[in-house]
Amino acid sequence: MDIKYSFRDEEAVRALKQQFPDIFQRNMILAAKVSTRDVQKTARAKHRFRSRSGNLELAIDTDVQIASDGEVIGIVQINPNSPGGAYGPYVHDGTPPHIIRPRNKKWLRWPEGSGFRFAKMVKHPGTKPDQFIYEAGEANQQHINDIFNRYAGRAIKEAGL
Repeated sequence: MDIKYSFRDEEAVRALKQQFPDIFQRNMILAAKVSTRDVQKTARAKHRFRSRSGNLELAIDTDVQIASDGEVIGIVQINPNSPGGAYGPYVHDGTPPHIIRPRNKKWLRWPEGSGFRFAKMVKHPGTKPDQFIYEAGEANQQHINDIFNRYAGRAIKEAGL
């Protein structure tokens, strides 16, 4: 999902970008850091999955990168190397119906009532997606636009335009 922003004072931002690219880029990096942090906070707080360990919330990570053309890119994603990152994409994007088979034993076993139930395979119906990162981005879209405008105004003042 991409969030596009527009500046209130397009002319001043265009002049700033051409005459003072370092000041512009530094402020856009700061704006991207603040924006991604806010989306991360919202995604950690507002989701539909039941959190048992808190690992998936902690796996929501941010990064700011600079593209080859100088464009600043803010990223909010599930870190695959964190404890909750291994199953995060399945929660976020859902799963299709699939068959579960035992890996190391002959039977699957799960508790049922006062005993256990056994099966050689189970047809799992799949899970619905909980796209909490996308929803957090959409919920913060206007806030992100305001942040970028605030930092653009700050850069314009810093450059003396």
